[in-house]
Amino acid sequence: MDIIGHYNSLVFEPVGHFAFSSSDDVIYYDHEQLHKETNEARLALLHEVSHALLGHFTYASDFELLVMEAEAWYKTKQLCDQFGVQVDQAYIEDCINTYDSWLTDRSTCPKCGNLCLCSKQPDMYSCFACGAKWLASSDRFHRVQQTQLP
Repeated sequence: MDIIGHYNSLVFEPVGHFAFSSSDDVIYYDHEQLHKETNEARLALLHEVSHALLGHFTYASDFELLVMEAEAWYKTKQLCDQFGVQVDQAYIEDCINTYDSWLTDRSTCPKCGNLCLCSKQPDMYSCFACGAKWLASSDRFHRVQQTQLP
């Protein structure tokens, strides 16, 4: 809990997972995992703290989200020594890969399978190959749902 105590200007709330909510400006953490003081739990908490410290509140595109994740992991690596947390590159790569998979699921055209870019509207996609348009769910913790538009 030394990480939480060190950042007393940030708001922490115990739940069943690690996340930074930019809309609430709250860092959620898995109290049970953190209480076990596993390296992965401490690394995950530092990662969410990094998002808060870097001011990662909104993103305009899928690419920007990936950049923010890379920035947060870079910052996390800088903070590890301070708190005696070991950098686990395999864990970091797994976390980044989950974002990559989630973004791929959101951006794959439901009609032709082409990989597409998000439009200017959040969660809205259009396929430059077949012209399909769809909305994709934005909740990373649940299966991606796509809704095709006329």
